[in-house]
Amino acid sequence: MGMPVVDFKTTDYIRITELGDLTFSKDFLDLGGNSPVRYVVAGTLLKYREGYLVNTRIVGVESKTMVASAQSFIPDEVASAVLGKSGHTPPIIPPVATSDAIMISPIASIIQA
Repeated sequence: MGMPVVDFKTTDYIRITELGDLTFSKDFLDLGGNSPVRYVVAGTLLKYREGYLVNTRIVGVESKTMVASAQSFIPDEVASAVLGKSGHTPPIIPPVATSDAIMISPIASIIQA
């Protein structure tokens, strides 16, 4: 679409630790200053029946207007192949029960500037 994409959790360095070589951080002190952010890609990942339901949207930061949205279903067989033999995703946040689904994780790692 011609928009530059920025991952706002990328630091200006690579931290070498016993856990691995890390270039991403959730500590705001490790991240850069202000970015000229115009759009945010966000969404949710839900455990639903025999797989995972992915809902995403692009939202204008200033106007709060949804520019685009998408929904996709990932069957358990595909998710298991990607996640490994156990097929279990470690929850990032505590699961939240809804009528037919369980929320596994919010997605908001990529910002479009």
